[in-house]
Amino acid sequence: MVTLNCVLYFILLLWTAIRYNGPCREVYERLKANGKASKLALIAVANKLLRQAFAICKFGGVYSADYLKSDDRASAIILT
Repeated sequence: MVTLNCVLYFILLLWTAIRYNGPCREVYERLKANGKASKLALIAVANKLLRQAFAICKFGGVYSADYLKSDDRASAIILT
């Protein structure tokens, strides 16, 4: 059962991601600039965070904000 406390925590998590996570901020700002609703933009940010977390778990690496910007993608994830 989802409680109000869980929902509020999740919304806080999304706003924090928009504030401090560059790729999430870019997604949110791009969608808002295209006239999309705030709720839709927040859901897109949630999906972006899930994809980032899945990639980190799958490859066992460290998050790199410029992963897609680098030419050599293998060097962007530092395996531990």
